[in-house]
Amino acid sequence: MIMTNYSIKKKFLAVSLIFGALSAWPMYQVFAPRIQKKIMVLNSQPTLEQIQKTVTEISQAVSNVADTVAQELNAEHDRLLAELQKEFPMQEEWTEMLKEIAQLKAEDTLSCDNPIIKNADNEHEIVKRVRELLAEYFINPEVVQIHATHDPASKSFISAGQGYGAGKVIHELKINIANFSKRSQAIQEAIMRHEIMHLLHYDSLEYSFIISLLEENGIEPQTYKNNPVFKAYCKHKELRADLIAASSDLTIATAFQKDFERALTTSPEDYAQLFTTHPSKKQRHEAMNILMSYLDAEKQQTRSA
Repeated sequence: MIMTNYSIKKKFLAVSLIFGALSAWPMYQVFAPRIQKKIMVLNSQPTLEQIQKTVTEISQAVSNVADTVAQELNAEHDRLLAELQKEFPMQEEWTEMLKEIAQLKAEDTLSCDNPIIKNADNEHEIVKRVRELLAEYFINPEVVQIHATHDPASKSFISAGQGYGAGKVIHELKINIANFSKRSQAIQEAIMRHEIMHLLHYDSLEYSFIISLLEENGIEPQTYKNNPVFKAYCKHKELRADLIAASSDLTIATAFQKDFERALTTSPEDYAQLFTTHPSKKQRHEAMNILMSYLDAEKQQTRSA
């Protein structure tokens, strides 16, 4: 467990996050949209004509589907964070906490221009691939602690976590090779990218600071976990990680979709609904379908250009 010396609350709940079972969450950021939101992947069912028209408008604005999706999802995160502050009004505490998180992010060394990959010869290929993906997102692999285990008795397979200690943000990925290696290579790739999105958005760091703030101000876990805005805020983190990870490549989106379909078939009651932190597989499936429609239209437009 990573511990922190969070100056306001005196305690910090470092969170390890398991894809499809437990969640992770982002760091506060001010969203400055370059173009108006157009891809409503969360709450609409656009027609093919609407999709094609929107993709054309996006390209004319010198942007692409991936950037537009990220803008929309980040704006929704900021909106939900603002709503959460209204639900639990303590403005001075919120302001101080968000300021501290922003400073931690500004001083962090997660991102770098020229990441260098260093692998040991005896490391598993999955671990090596994770480092390659971190570098692809301009993350310094040396900053992320990768813990590989072999525990077939555990249900875990990969998780991302963040904490704060020794004056810096601590980033980690935990991989249970025994279980994760059983998944197809395509879904391994998709899920690894999902977890990297959590790191890039500082998701578990922000979430941990928020629940620490709430509990230190006398708000019980049962109260905030049952709050509709808190639930929406948490679930959005997972959709954002899914959709941004998938938006850059239609093959990644397809891998996600197949995994959601598998889960819906094998577990129709959808175990993720037992948690306040995750949307249902059905909701994730529907959002991914909409995203894939935009990605496919963009691909066809590029081919015909």
